[in-house]
Amino acid sequence: MSADRFEAARATLLDARAGDPLARTHVIVPGTIAAITLRRTLAASSGLANVRFGSVSQLAEQLAALHLALDLAGPRSLVTPGRRCEALRRALATSSPSSVTTMADDLAGARLLERLVGELDRADVDPLHRPTDLSPRAGDVLDLYADYRHHLGGALTPPELLRAAAAAVRAGTDLPVRVLLATDEPVNAAERELLEELSAAGHLHRVPREASPTTVDVHLTVAPDAEEEVRTAVRRVVDHLERHPVRPERLGIAFSTEVPYARMLAEQLSAAGLPHHVAVRRRLDETLAGRTLLSALQLHRRGYPRADTLTWLSAAPMRTADGEPVPSWRWEQISREAGVSRGLDTWRLRLDRWSRKQAAHDTTDGAAREARDRRLADAASLGDTVEAIAGLADAALTATTWTDVSNGLLALLRQCLGEPTVVDGWSRSTSADLDAVVEREQQAHTDVTRALTDLAELDRTSAPPTPASVADVVADELRASVPGTTTLGRGILVGSIADFTGAELDLLVVVGLTEDAAPARQREHPVLRDADRELLSPHLATVASRRADARDAWVAALGAARHVHLSTARANTRSQRRQFPSPWFLEEAERLAGRRVSMEDLTALTADWLTTYDSSTDALLRTGVFASPHELDVAIAVRGGVDVLASHDHRLRRGLRAARTRARGTFGEWTGGVGALPAVVRTEIDQRHSASALQEWATCPTRHLFQYVLGIRDVEDVGARDGVDPRERGTLVHAVLEQFLSDHLGDTERPGRDPGEAWSDADLDDLLRIFEDRVAGFVAEGLAGRHAAVWSVERSRLRRALTAALQADSESRRRNGSWPIALEMPFGRDGHPDLEVYLPTQGPVTFAGFVDRVDATIDGGLVVLDYKAGKAAKYADLPVRGSGEAAPDVVDRGRMLQLPLYALASRARFGSDRTPVEGYFSLVERGGVEVGSAIDDAAVERLTDALEVSVSGIRLGIFPANPGKPDDSRGWDACRYCAFDRVCPDTRGEQWRAARESPAVAEYRRLVGTEEEA
Repeated sequence: MSADRFEAARATLLDARAGDPLARTHVIVPGTIAAITLRRTLAASSGLANVRFGSVSQLAEQLAALHLALDLAGPRSLVTPGRRCEALRRALATSSPSSVTTMADDLAGARLLERLVGELDRADVDPLHRPTDLSPRAGDVLDLYADYRHHLGGALTPPELLRAAAAAVRAGTDLPVRVLLATDEPVNAAERELLEELSAAGHLHRVPREASPTTVDVHLTVAPDAEEEVRTAVRRVVDHLERHPVRPERLGIAFSTEVPYARMLAEQLSAAGLPHHVAVRRRLDETLAGRTLLSALQLHRRGYPRADTLTWLSAAPMRTADGEPVPSWRWEQISREAGVSRGLDTWRLRLDRWSRKQAAHDTTDGAAREARDRRLADAASLGDTVEAIAGLADAALTATTWTDVSNGLLALLRQCLGEPTVVDGWSRSTSADLDAVVEREQQAHTDVTRALTDLAELDRTSAPPTPASVADVVADELRASVPGTTTLGRGILVGSIADFTGAELDLLVVVGLTEDAAPARQREHPVLRDADRELLSPHLATVASRRADARDAWVAALGAARHVHLSTARANTRSQRRQFPSPWFLEEAERLAGRRVSMEDLTALTADWLTTYDSSTDALLRTGVFASPHELDVAIAVRGGVDVLASHDHRLRRGLRAARTRARGTFGEWTGGVGALPAVVRTEIDQRHSASALQEWATCPTRHLFQYVLGIRDVEDVGARDGVDPRERGTLVHAVLEQFLSDHLGDTERPGRDPGEAWSDADLDDLLRIFEDRVAGFVAEGLAGRHAAVWSVERSRLRRALTAALQADSESRRRNGSWPIALEMPFGRDGHPDLEVYLPTQGPVTFAGFVDRVDATIDGGLVVLDYKAGKAAKYADLPVRGSGEAAPDVVDRGRMLQLPLYALASRARFGSDRTPVEGYFSLVERGGVEVGSAIDDAAVERLTDALEVSVSGIRLGIFPANPGKPDDSRGWDACRYCAFDRVCPDTRGEQWRAARESPAVAEYRRLVGTEEEA
């Protein structure tokens, strides 16, 4: 709008107010941005008071309010989303089955029908008007619409509100002065009727029509992607503000599609420190309170799946059943360990089982007992909270009146987020922006509470509630719009292209001008086709009308500013595909070039009105304007000045040193050389030495650092497993064999079962009976995985494996003259002394644990057996018992310490330093095959050396990342099943090859060798 146009608007306003500067005035404008620019211009010279800017519908609400309140038939109100949803639901329930009503069986179809009846309401379609050429499906639509209008009762549709306003004008109601700014024709007959009544009453004053002004300056930009397109747009704004002394409200950025541009523009403008308003439609169901309530109802319907429930509990300031803040991260860990999956019964059963196991682990350590008790309290609180939420949700969904529904949902919201006083006390920060976010969420909570309270009104107009209708009505009520995250009229204006219709700006930047986005591809409605729409009402949108509207909005946007910058992106980084310019973008390019222009021409064309960037780096190298300090820093770094930046920022300096050290592979603090452990850490680590922990260090010292020194662990989601956890499978096998063999134990002098006596069929039946008894409890505790079919196969395989293992044990005892004398033999546990191993330089190191099985032999020796119920590939290099082969390295370069340590513990319990001992892994999955060797003096010497290197390396802080052998199909051998695989860089192989040359790593390399030496 030009200066002359605004001067005409000012004159019209003065004329309408007839010299009274406080006369009530309503200015009809095409949109909010047009209202802002017009208000500021009209108020610039002499101020403005008692003037409201809005649409025809907003004016109608004011005019009709008193008229409707005095209606003798009773007060009437507007159709709300919840009222529309309930009326449509009742219409679907009472209508005859048709091609349209059956669509409501699907949630997406029901939503589509709901939007369609809303569109028919706004278009003022008469359900009784049936054109002769109407299609059968359109007839079904009208039948459903007629039933819907019947169930709507006295609620007013938008056209009916307009007609009520017109009636108010005819009745002579005291009216404010009105100025019609937008000179376009009214959208429908009801609007036209209202404006005609206003004009006849002398209350309507029109601003003269004006052709669109000529744009002074148009510039085109081709960016590599949408992210750089947005950054370039913000730089344009910054540059314009530096060159032209104008208020930020005189600048605008328009986008073709809200996703992803609205979010990115808000982020970049905030980073630049520029005040702005992003005209993004935000709804109650997108606020914290609305999202929390709807998710609670959805989770109730789905049985509270563990992962989704904990995500929900972590996404808001939730409260426990006792009203305390939710300890979400502790609940996440406990629920994973407990194996919770879904279903309230499963939640309680598995949390109770987990609590019993935790309570059974008594300890004399005060700190450990306190930590255990806190975890037990957390588990109880988690179960109570889920049950409380489930009870309230169920009460609301199964209520028999809408008043009870309203009260139930309010109680559910209070349980989730706390009482209003708690919400009012949501913490504030030192950031004004964050404070504003908190205030908006508090206001949204109030709006959600009001919407839930209003549900009680449905008792007067709607059928009794059902669980489905409650969920649908609540969802519809919470689709209401709420104020955005920024303040309208303060700062740079951001919105869709159509939002800038009627605006008058100094600069407008338009982003997202790509094919299929500007104009957007239009498709016919899947239910009510265009041919039927044209027959029913001229105000129902068709493909042609939507295209025409989009074109009109584009032309209006081009005329909205003195300077216009248009931009397009060559690639969509999200879908990884090439993009082409919008026809509108090419149209402007052709106008400026004076000839036909294609995408290829744009990349090669050189013109003052065109800027093309090959990449983000190219844009930073060529620009002289930076939107933020961060952007300037990146530009300096791109231009080779990163060390200059690092000299002023210790964090960047430290990060550069880390990156360069890791790239070179130099062993040091950034590649695993953390230095000698502090005394307090060393003492704690020394108390926890175990065979498995030291084996981890030999396999990959970095993994040992994360897991055993730093205490980081991957808490598996037990309830999400399809099959059985390998550890639980091993526990089951151990328990079955221990119970079976416990009746056949002997001592070192007398066998409980003669070595030559094979296990009988009765013994096998006894073993399988024990197995089935254990399996019943295994399944009851939820350890069998989620799928019965998978467990059935696993159970059959375990039965076969145990059967074969028992038969193999008969042969092994006969051949070797041995018999079991101990099961789950403790050392360093249950009052038994620790196993102490003296190391030449590190001194005594103690170990504790359990030995699965110890056998005595007729020649006075001992045999240690360690049952392995998992895969046997790890033990493929060990010789089979009785084969006569010797193990090449009984400790496997420090990665198999269990058998030698168990052998020493068994010798200390049942023999002497000279007692011969053998150690074997019993591979249950391979039918009880035993692999291993004798633990002689050479093996003990090799064990001592491995422990010396391992314990010394841990104490000295030697933790390089060793990925092991490269595996073309699965990456690196040591990383295949590592929980920390994603932490290590892709260049881990090169890093290890460099780090192993360090003198500090020499002893570790001597112990484990390299992949070339292995």
